[in-house]
Amino acid sequence: MTTIAIVFFLMFGVFSDLKAQKIQLSELLNDIEQTDSDTLFAINKLDVFKYYGLTQYDTELKRKAYKKSEKYAVYLSVLQEMRKQLFNKTFYFIFKDDFYNCDYKLIKGGFSYTISTSSREGYVISERPKTINSVIFPMLPTITYKDESYDKLRNEYPFYPYFNEDIVIPVNEDNALLIENDRENSKIYFIFNLSGCKNVVYKSKHPILGLSYFKEEVFVASMLRIVVANTKTDEIYFDKIYQNKSK
Repeated sequence: MTTIAIVFFLMFGVFSDLKAQKIQLSELLNDIEQTDSDTLFAINKLDVFKYYGLTQYDTELKRKAYKKSEKYAVYLSVLQEMRKQLFNKTFYFIFKDDFYNCDYKLIKGGFSYTISTSSREGYVISERPKTINSVIFPMLPTITYKDESYDKLRNEYPFYPYFNEDIVIPVNEDNALLIENDRENSKIYFIFNLSGCKNVVYKSKHPILGLSYFKEEVFVASMLRIVVANTKTDEIYFDKIYQNKSK
């Protein structure tokens, strides 16, 4: 085999391997379970009624009687096994915001979404920092800034200003154009592992009522992978893993 032929063979082999390694959305999600916060809490609390949607048992007495049944025992056993694996499995959910109301921002080099709004001076209940669907993502890079559009409301609502917390998904311009041309089938996937569940207390200050405290139960993620893909073509436009920063 000549030198040119060998070089061609090696180059072709490398390119073939790279092409073969390009993963599709369906392949990526094949062994990952889709979930939501209600399902996660139901498993963690062993809430048979909530997990299986047993809404007909709508009083304490009805629920007490049902807990004596064999079927309840089977359901409970299943949930107990699921809870054992809760912090060893990988889950995903589709980010609630889509691309219909979000255009690509050239200055930011990506699609920008507001995930929380809060007032540092006021009595406002909102999403908590780095929290989406009751899961805290400590590794998620966010930008917090003052929303100037609320300044005009200060006279009517003295507890302003508002502060927004945004995430930016840095898709390149070529793929961003594909997304904007097919917003219906373009979705954002949050793929993650959980490290635990905890209660977090937040405080807020009202100019008249003073300090108030809010207690919320949340899950904590140990790993986050954000994927943007087209559900129709199976093509992945963006794929990045975010890890906790080492101390």
